[in-house]
Amino acid sequence: MKIRDAKEGKINSCQICGASKLVKVISLGSSGLCDSLIAEKNLNKFEKTFPLNLFRCQDCQLLQLDYIVNNKEVFHLNYPYKSGITPPLRKYLHNTSYYAKKNFNFSKN
Repeated sequence: MKIRDAKEGKINSCQICGASKLVKVISLGSSGLCDSLIAEKNLNKFEKTFPLNLFRCQDCQLLQLDYIVNNKEVFHLNYPYKSGITPPLRKYLHNTSYYAKKNFNFSKN
């Protein structure tokens, strides 16, 4: 399997199989980042937005957004979500990894 490390910006080919046969499913316009909460005093200020378009690959059927936001913008210094501080999520993630290890045959490669 070829590793595809998508770069920031518009996506023109499938992030899994690399095919360029992407079909728009729905366009929701532009949206701000979901975990970048705006203080009430800043509601009238400019908010950076990004395209929110869902596409489907005609080859492998993967549903994907057609735009990648830079990780530094998504996971900024004040990013509010931390999985390790939520006990139910920590338990769920542990159980998921245990299930995968137990039920799938992973090779060292």
